[in-house]
Amino acid sequence: VYNVFFRDALKYIKALFSSPKFQPYLVFTPELHHVDKEKTIQLYYDIHIGNWWWATQVSKLVKPIVLYLMAICVQEAVEKKTLGATIILLIISTDKTKLTLFHAKAAYPIYMTISNIPKEIRKRPSMEATVLLGYIPTTCLEHITNKASWHHALANLYHVCRCCVFK
Repeated sequence: VYNVFFRDALKYIKALFSSPKFQPYLVFTPELHHVDKEKTIQLYYDIHIGNWWWATQVSKLVKPIVLYLMAICVQEAVEKKTLGATIILLIISTDKTKLTLFHAKAAYPIYMTISNIPKEIRKRPSMEATVLLGYIPTTCLEHITNKASWHHALANLYHVCRCCVFK
């Protein structure tokens, strides 16, 4: 039995999306940026600039051959199906963190942000665009002696914890 500590992810998605601090910066439509005037070399520097957002936002509404429409046309097409619709891509990160200096206690905090906040804002800790959702417990699983079973149990622990946080 492992304790998994987590918060409601949907609550924090709504909080980030509706925060007045981020309102001037939020991105609702994909954009195309080019390096040259002939528009032959595309520039990539954030999620909403990439091809994935274009393909995902347009895929069910427009044939792939016309993926590179102007952003305004894409938004109009999406809104014809669902008024005000946009993509909110979750960015999840984790890294092992020591909890104490004396007993080597550790945990894996789970952080989340949304792609609608531009990278220049997300990467600044002072903007608080990333929230702590929970912790994945660390364990050595000493009671499992079979190496294959140990790897399977460790993978299951991660997926069960992830499912708890994002259900």
